[in-house]
Amino acid sequence: MTMEESSPPVYAHILDLPQLYTRPSSSVLLSTLALFAAPPPSWDTPSPSSPATQSTHLTPPPGFSQYLTSIIASSLKWIKDEDEVEKVKEMAATRLAERCGRSARPGMVREVRVPVYQSPHGVAMVKDAVGKVCQAPGSVEVRNVLPTPPESGTATPMPSLMDARATSPKEITIHLNEPSLTADNLGLKTWCSSHLLSRLLPLLKSTSPNLLPHHITQGRVLELGAGTGLVGMAAAASGVVESSGEVVVTDLTGIVENLRRNVEINRERGVLRDSDTEGDEHDSNPTAKVSVRVLDWCDYSPSSLSPSSSSDSTPSTTPKESPYPFILAADPLYSPSHPTLLANVVARLLDRKTPGARFIAEMPLREGYDAERKDFRERMQERGLKVLGEGVDTGKDDWGDDGGREVKCWWSVWAWE
Repeated sequence: MTMEESSPPVYAHILDLPQLYTRPSSSVLLSTLALFAAPPPSWDTPSPSSPATQSTHLTPPPGFSQYLTSIIASSLKWIKDEDEVEKVKEMAATRLAERCGRSARPGMVREVRVPVYQSPHGVAMVKDAVGKVCQAPGSVEVRNVLPTPPESGTATPMPSLMDARATSPKEITIHLNEPSLTADNLGLKTWCSSHLLSRLLPLLKSTSPNLLPHHITQGRVLELGAGTGLVGMAAAASGVVESSGEVVVTDLTGIVENLRRNVEINRERGVLRDSDTEGDEHDSNPTAKVSVRVLDWCDYSPSSLSPSSSSDSTPSTTPKESPYPFILAADPLYSPSHPTLLANVVARLLDRKTPGARFIAEMPLREGYDAERKDFRERMQERGLKVLGEGVDTGKDDWGDDGGREVKCWWSVWAWE
């Protein structure tokens, strides 16, 4: 092992690590294992102020997994304190789990950066439907960019919007708690389509008022199947939804506890305003209010919006009686029943009286779900909704053990006929 003054140690070889035959103390083992904590996966390069940047995360030498396994298998009998033995083994197991893919990773709080909404005044960089970078004052219309419908599985993607998104000079960081994953709690993971939609919304508002009219962002906004809440919280914190508005993030009973926790985390960190304050232009953080509620698509009437906790029992509006002029959903289709359920709840809750009411969705072009996407389009059209704009964007997901795989996602903007 080599070490420079004021620099972290460098472990070039597995033998540079404390060897068990030397009977290292628990403090030596714990301090060494702590150096190799893997930061939470991220779609972004960490900002200079983020803990991920400020912390030291060393790259382990080849054979590190076997080293961890040897610690877990050892009795560590020279360490007399059983609690200390348990701490060492638990940390070794955690380091090992972090290197076995997203499904094995323990719970974590991850950071996601999204662009802040920029006023459309001036010149906006956008990519048009034929792939040219253009300078467009005001708005750009994105229509018929998919010659082949996305549900066919052979969609022609529109040029990536990431260049335009990258022009935002300011970003905000959303903090998301994600518990360890099991087969029955996949709604507690943040998926690629949520990340892409959270970045698409500020761009649409800045450049495409025909797709996202300004006036519908001044009132109540509903997110369906919010999961970890990234899309709804980002819409509030980035200025997509005005400070006079309210974002209601919803999901099933088993998911809203973590959803509520994420809202509280971001309130505590100053990303979202406190639920008890009224937003105005003089606030230090004039973001839209965010509230958490239970919504089961099987009960698709407005009366299904019931408070998820006593803290939200007095909403600023009466969602049981009022539809929403703006609804969002990311990655909403997981079974053959979902297209009908989603179309039903959108048709029931999307305001028919507000001109310019919009439903915006983003979902992955996941293999094996072509039928569900086609069914969703047909069900929406049957209920009197039409596509105003759509496209395919590309991002990455952290599912699996390859550190991130490319995912193509279909976004669509819907309005009443």
